[in-house]
Parts: sequence; C-alpha cells; structure tokens
Amino acid sequence: MNKKFQGLRAMDRSRAMESDEEREDRIVHERLKKTHEQIVSQLECAPGAMQFFQQHESDFLHSFKLGDILMKYDLLACGPILPGYFEDVPLTGDLDASVAKLEALGQEEINARWQKFLKQARRLREEARAAGMSDTASWIIGHDTSPYPTPLDPDAKKPDPIILETSIPSDLKVLALFMTQEKVGKQIQSESVEQWLSNDREPTEIDDDVNQKEIERIFGEKGPNTLYDLLPEELHGIISKIKLVGPRKSQRITAHGEEHQIQFHGGFDKDDATMILIISPEQNIQTILETWFHELGHAMITRSTEVDRDIRKRFAQAVAISDHLQSGYASGIYDTEGIERGLEEDFAESIRQFFIYPREFEQEEPKRFNALKLIFRQYVKGFSIPEMQRRLSVFMEKIKTRKAA
Repeated sequence: MNKKFQGLRAMDRSRAMESDEEREDRIVHERLKKTHEQIVSQLECAPGAMQFFQQHESDFLHSFKLGDILMKYDLLACGPILPGYFEDVPLTGDLDASVAKLEALGQEEINARWQKFLKQARRLREEARAAGMSDTASWIIGHDTSPYPTPLDPDAKKPDPIILETSIPSDLKVLALFMTQEKVGKQIQSESVEQWLSNDREPTEIDDDVNQKEIERIFGEKGPNTLYDLLPEELHGIISKIKLVGPRKSQRITAHGEEHQIQFHGGFDKDDATMILIISPEQNIQTILETWFHELGHAMITRSTEVDRDIRKRFAQAVAISDHLQSGYASGIYDTEGIERGLEEDFAESIRQFFIYPREFEQEEPKRFNALKLIFRQYVKGFSIPEMQRRLSVFMEKIKTRKAA
C-alpha cells in the first residue's frame, strides 16, 4: 500500500476517535495557524502599502458621504481629489453660486470631468491592490484611515451602477455639496497636526446610576483618579477622561460556533478618548486593573500618527516571528473577526500582561515582550518594569490596608 495513503488512513482513524471538544480545538488551531501564516506573508506587502498610503494620504478621507459611496462600489475613499477636477467652480459654501457655475459649464463637460475622476479612482484602486493592501498592512496603517475598502457583504444588495455613473453628476446640487464637503474636509485635515498621546485630561464623569459607596469600596477615597498614579507621566495624555457607568447586563456572543454569556467590565471610546469602567457590586479592583491596562493598549494606538504606525508595525512583526497567535481571548477574536481585529486585541492583551504580569509574559511570549520593551524604551522613557511593579504593589497594599481597617 502507498505510504502516503497509509498515512492518510491513520490520520482518518485518529480523527474518528476524537471527541467533539478535541475536534473543535483542532479546527480552531488549524484556522489560527492559517491566520498566522497570512500575517507572515502579508507583512511582505506592508512597506509597499505604507509607501502608497503616505503618497496619497490626503486623498483617503472617507468621513463624508461620497467616500462611503465610492467604497460601496469597490473604489477607494478618494473623494478629496474630486474638487481638483472642478477648480473653476467656487466652493465657498454658497451652494447657489456653485450650482450656477456648474450649469454654466454644461452637462457634457461635467460628465467628462466626472468620468476622469472615476478613472483615477479606479487606477488608485488597482495601485492599492498592487501595493498589497492586505489585512495586516491595513492594520499597520490604521483601520480608520486605510484607503482599501472593507469587503462587502456578499449577501448585501448590490449598488446600482447608474447612481455612480449618471445620477451623481446629473444632480448639480448634490455634486456641489460633495465637492464642498471634500474640500473643507481636506483643508481641516491639512491644518490639523495629529500628535501621539496628546489628549487633554478632563474631570472624571460619573453616571447617575453609579453608587458612590461602590466607588469608595473599589478605589478608596481618591476614587478612580488614583489609576493615573500607576502610569508614567508620558502616558497621562493617553486618555481624555475616565467615565464610570453603572451595572450592565451580560451580552451573548458567538465564538467558535458556540454562544457564550460575557460580562463586560469596561471599554475605550476612541472617538473622544474616554476610558469607560463599569461599576457594580460584582466589580473589584483586580478586574478594574485588568480592564484598565487592556484598554490602555487600545488607547496607545488609536490614532494615525507616525508613532502609532511604527508601534503597530513592530508588533505585527513580533507576532509573525513568534510563530503563533496569542491564546485565550485574542485568539478567539482572530478566529471569529479576522486579522485586523485579532492584531488589535492581541496588542491590547499584550499590553495588559506587560504591565501586570511582566515576568510571566516574558517567559510565555518572549517575542511580543521584547518588542514592547523596545517600543517603551523609545517612546515612553519614564517607564520601567521594576517601577511599574513597585507602583502596583503599593497600590494593592493600600487597598488591603483599607479593607482590613
């Protein structure tokens, strides 16, 4: 009998003897292994993707409706280049004046310019694909700014091409509005210089449904602001404020084909850089700290500055050379939500472990640990692991003393 066939028969027999749990674990492991292999291969595309993104960065705003429409048609969110095709149209905010100028151009001229715009959008799309705008590269660039469109739902209703090709350029009021929005958006972006960890700290916000006694039980007299004391000074600008909210119901999620009830302890709102902590009778300082440092990981790379991109790139490289994906929560995200979200949660979990359990983290994940150590050495010079452990020890000792009193 052919040896290869014998091997396959033996594999079939061993799989037939698997329990359902063992089979599910094997399937998940195989999927995660494949995902890791994708990260490794996609990193080769990252330099080309970064170069392409930096070259066209100002053309990839998609906070306005036109960018969303273009992405529905599998084009890049390059609306800001549209006004360049209508430089002779005054886009001063006077809609009637803009429409009148468009009318003076004539519909034939408008259509010709619109088609040139679509042609460039399609060319940029092909250049982006050639640059390797893969999931890993998109995460490094920043998923809120990546020019590559998110894959459409195959079951979603297909957009009508007439809308893109004919309807928009024929509705002069809509066209004028699109161009004005894109011009203003590009101007705002060019005038604002984004900095890493530059949030202005605001007073802590406490919702009405939060019990004051629970706050004192968890944090002591100083309240949640004592969490800032754990951080080196450079990281004090990592969030704008802490927000305490009352008890929340557990949520049902599906992972690996099974439903689970998950009790969330907090989160990070990227839009206004707010750390949200859930306060309830079941909450304790240990889960608060676990949440605080995990969400700090998200906060560290929430923007699209050069520092954010450099940190994401270094971490993705560490994941690749580690030869595996993180186990536990992060692996579930890789498996169920894809590479971009997986890398995001992997980084947040790694930051949590790096701050709270550095010795164990170094032993279990040496590649990730060393990458974070180098990142902090460069960007957070006031951070040291011994000092962090000392602060945590003093922090926990005060809580124990308070409870014993």
